[in-house]
Amino acid sequence: MLKIAVFVLIGLGSAFLSSHLWAIVVAAAMVDLVHHVGEMALFVLLPRVLDAKTLVRVQGLGSTIRPAGELLSPVVAGLVIALYPGSKALLVAAGLQVLALAVFAVFVTVLAKGPKTTDQVSPSVSDLPDPDQPPLSLPSRRTVAGTIINSPAWRRFTILHSVSVLALSTIILSLLPLMRETLGMSAARAGVFLAFSTIGAIIGGLIVAKAGPEGIVTSLRWAPALAGTGTLIIAFLGGNPLVLAAGLILFGLGFTVYLRSAGLIVQLRAPSAVLGTWNGLLSAVLRTVSAAAILVTGFVFDRLGGTPVYATFGTLLLVTCLFWTSFEKGHQHSLEATPLHPRDPQSRRSRVMMKPWSPP
Repeated sequence: MLKIAVFVLIGLGSAFLSSHLWAIVVAAAMVDLVHHVGEMALFVLLPRVLDAKTLVRVQGLGSTIRPAGELLSPVVAGLVIALYPGSKALLVAAGLQVLALAVFAVFVTVLAKGPKTTDQVSPSVSDLPDPDQPPLSLPSRRTVAGTIINSPAWRRFTILHSVSVLALSTIILSLLPLMRETLGMSAARAGVFLAFSTIGAIIGGLIVAKAGPEGIVTSLRWAPALAGTGTLIIAFLGGNPLVLAAGLILFGLGFTVYLRSAGLIVQLRAPSAVLGTWNGLLSAVLRTVSAAAILVTGFVFDRLGGTPVYATFGTLLLVTCLFWTSFEKGHQHSLEATPLHPRDPQSRRSRVMMKPWSPP
C-alpha cells in the first residue's frame, strides 16, 4: 500500500519534480526504500504461511517468473509511456501495484485455506500460549547480533555470504560497462546480450524449485563455481558472440541459484520468532560490504579496465566454492543450534535434513 501511495504522490507531483533535481533524487530514493522494505516483509511472511518444500518451490518459480517479466517489462513500459506520457505513466504504475497486491492477497488466502502438509507442525495443547501469562518479549537487536557473532556456523555463513554477494553484485552491475568499453559494443547490442544472463536466471529458478529443501546447501557450493566460470569466460573469451552468450547464461544461472539458496537458508534455518531482525542484520552487513566494493571497483575499472576486474572476481567466486564445501560438511547442521532456536526439534519450522544434491 505504501508503494502505491508513493507512486501516486510522485505522479501527482511530477510538475514540481521536473524542475527540481533534488526532488527527483528524493523521490527515486523513496521508491527504492519502499521496494526493499516490501521485499524484506515478504521474506519474513512467506515462511510463516508456507511449509519448507512449498517455500522452496515458490521462491524458485518466483526466480523464473521475475526474469521473464524483466524481458517483457521494457516493452510494456514503452507502450505505457507512449500512451500515457508524463505523470500519467506513474499513475498507471500505481494501478499495476494495486493489481499485484490483489493477486498476492488471493495467493495468501488460497494458501491459508489449503490443506496442511506433513512439513507443517500442528501445535499441541502444551505448545499453545497460556492466556493468563504475559506475552514473551522478543530479544533485542543486540542480542540477535550477538547470537549471530557467537555462533561459529552463522558467523562463517555471514562471512562467506558477504564475500560471494560482494563479487556477484559487483559483476552484475558492471556487465554493461564491460561490454561497452572493454568489448566495444554499441548500447543496443550490449542490451541484447544482457538478455542472455536473464535466460540463465530463468533456468536457475527452475533448478531451485526442483532441488527442494534438500539441495539448497549443496547449491551454495556449485552455484558460485558456475557464476565464476561464466565471469572468466566473459572476461577472456567475450570477443566471440557465441562464447559471450554462453558465459552470460552460466553467470545468470549461478547468480540466481546462489542468491535464492542463500536466502532460503536464512528463511528455513534462522529462528522464526526473530526472522525479521535476523535477516535485517544480515542484509545490513551485505549491503554495506557490497556498496563499498562496488564504489571501489568503479574506480579500478576505469583505471585498469574490465578484464582484470572480472578475472579477480571470477577467481574469487571459484575460491569461495572450497570454503562452501567445508561449510556444508562441518557447519550446516549447527545453524539451528543457537540459544534463540527452540530446544524441541519437533517445534522447528523446517525439520529438513540437508542432503547432498547435484543439478540435473
